[in-house]
Amino acid sequence: VKMETNNNLNILESILFACGEPVEIERLAEVMELDESVIITLADSLAEGYEQRKAGFKLCYSPDIEFYQHTRSSFSKMLKQKY
Repeated sequence: VKMETNNNLNILESILFACGEPVEIERLAEVMELDESVIITLADSLAEGYEQRKAGFKLCYSPDIEFYQHTRSSFSKMLKQKY
């Protein structure tokens, strides 16, 4: 089960990264063939992992029940200067 969860976390992260824009939970559930409640649990785990390791981005929830990745504010200034 843990290996399957890790695989699903990687898939979720890959989808969010590749899309580059908010993705509805309903769509994620459809694509990953999982219940929406499982998607939410996976997203919570992914967000927690980002926070624990102080990743360069974070997982955000929009008001429309969508998930998206966002650059962590502590990296924004450097990115704006370099890119």
